[in-house]
Amino acid sequence: MAEFEKDITAGAGIEAEVEVTVEVSVDAAAGIKAEVEGELVLAGQVLWEKTLAENAGDPIKTAAVLTARKSLLKLRKVSAQKKILQIQKLFLQDRVGEIKNLDEAGHIAQIWCADYTDDLTGDVGIIEVPGEQTARNIQPGYDGNAVYNAERDGQILPAIVSTPAAAFWNLAMMPGWQKWQPTYRYGTITVIDYEADTCSLNLEAATSSQQSINVNQGTALSGVPIQYMQCNAAAFAVDDVVLIKFTGQDFAAPEVIGFKDHPKPCGARWVMFKVYATGYDAHYVVWDALMDQFADLSAWSGPTLSGDYPCSEADLAAWVAATTEVDDAPCYTWTAAGESVRSNDVSANTGCGVLTNSNIEDITFGWIDCPDWDEEVDGDASWDFIGLFDRFYPAYRGASGVQGDSYNLSVADALGGAGETACSRLELTQDLDYEEFVPCPGAEPWLPTRVRTDDFQYRRYCPLGWLDTYTWLNEEDGGCSIYSGGLKFPYVQTQWETLDSYHVGKSPENQNVKKMARFSGTIMCQFYVFQASGQYRERENPVNCQEAQFGAWSYLGSPARLTDAKIAVDYSGDITAMNPKDQVGISVLESKVEAAMNSAADEVGLGDKRCIDNFKMTMRI
Repeated sequence: MAEFEKDITAGAGIEAEVEVTVEVSVDAAAGIKAEVEGELVLAGQVLWEKTLAENAGDPIKTAAVLTARKSLLKLRKVSAQKKILQIQKLFLQDRVGEIKNLDEAGHIAQIWCADYTDDLTGDVGIIEVPGEQTARNIQPGYDGNAVYNAERDGQILPAIVSTPAAAFWNLAMMPGWQKWQPTYRYGTITVIDYEADTCSLNLEAATSSQQSINVNQGTALSGVPIQYMQCNAAAFAVDDVVLIKFTGQDFAAPEVIGFKDHPKPCGARWVMFKVYATGYDAHYVVWDALMDQFADLSAWSGPTLSGDYPCSEADLAAWVAATTEVDDAPCYTWTAAGESVRSNDVSANTGCGVLTNSNIEDITFGWIDCPDWDEEVDGDASWDFIGLFDRFYPAYRGASGVQGDSYNLSVADALGGAGETACSRLELTQDLDYEEFVPCPGAEPWLPTRVRTDDFQYRRYCPLGWLDTYTWLNEEDGGCSIYSGGLKFPYVQTQWETLDSYHVGKSPENQNVKKMARFSGTIMCQFYVFQASGQYRERENPVNCQEAQFGAWSYLGSPARLTDAKIAVDYSGDITAMNPKDQVGISVLESKVEAAMNSAADEVGLGDKRCIDNFKMTMRI
């Protein structure tokens, strides 16, 4: 009986022994035979004799007195029991309140998922390390694994909801099973075998909350399998702090299943573009392929918003130190262009279709009133030769200064659309307008005065589409003879001078096409960039067309620089299912990379005369 129950019973004048004695005495007086303990019968006789004496030896009156006293005691007992129950109710209500407070407190917490699953919902399983709530993780979420499983995840309850015996047992046994039947631990990777998907690691110290007993059986593990999302070891690097599961609670069966915190996605997440002119500072743009936006690197004191790009190497130092470059592979294999020579003018490059070198001519030759070319008699007599030539060289790769490159791109076997062909080609178009006027100089041979204009157009086509057209004009206006009679002088030449240029993959022979389209386990990126700088210049020959008689070049206006980029980035858990031919450029990223190219070229200090000469793309995790 609880102390407060004893107090209430005593306060009501009730004694259990007396109550039983009264009942026995009354029953005996009524002639009821009962087998009771000897001492209880003796006590009942004493009470009977005492009461009989108080009632002048009248047994009938004595029985009535004892019966009434029994009823009173029963009434008092009921009243006492009611008080006891009321107090017990209040006690239990307080206990319910305590338990309810336990249920409501501490359940809003930020806990890292062991893997990079960012769309968890509903009830999830919680991992306690080292078997108690010293540290916690959410079960790896890949492939629905994080959904709560009562048999696997169990449920930790506060000791207050248990019995004292059960609570003591659990706490007493805890250090033993934590050490000899371990569940989860943390460790730091020291060595990784990416081919075998295994690692070696040092265990993080682990002590039980009971008596601070060390519960690790050792300090290091080797040859530990890595089972992580769809990429296993590829997501990890040396010095990563990882979550280790002991299969079957066996210390000899460890397995890395995730990260302690800040889990990494499977494969690369970021794409970094680095551009520079040799010997000068590089400029950078970082794209978060997973989030499909410019990378927010504020966690590493780096750029935060799109306006922070392009940035410097110093801005990325902490982020680069905390991340790892990922190996990648080309999206395409390449086949050299079908050779095209002037004898056939046709390319055998089936990847780009049938490409022909074209030469379209429109020639007008007319005589105007010049029967004997007598300048004195027929001074206005002349003959006109006008030639218009359009030349298009999409595939010819010979010694000519006007040429084009084209080559097949065949989708790599590892990707969706394997074997399909795409095209990369350079097209140069020359539009030549040529006019030749010949006066009638009598017996002298005709001496031409001419005007010639060449319009050039440079375009590069890649799987992402056309880059911007780069055009320039060369013009000649004047005579071309040592004779002076009737000829037009000075002879003026105006032409575009290309000061500097850069583009990736100038020809198939250097195989740079492999650098322009790459993929890793999670990212596919294609980039095609072009930059050219030039300026118009002019010179004249006052007397004839001989080279030695020309004056110095005089530059017109200011240098102009054209910069263009085509860039596509896609992120997928199964990037190999993608076809690179389906990629689409990201205009905002292209603009930032173009800005980085211009900034890097400006580092040289020659204004728009200079272009970059280095462009590098890397993927990082």
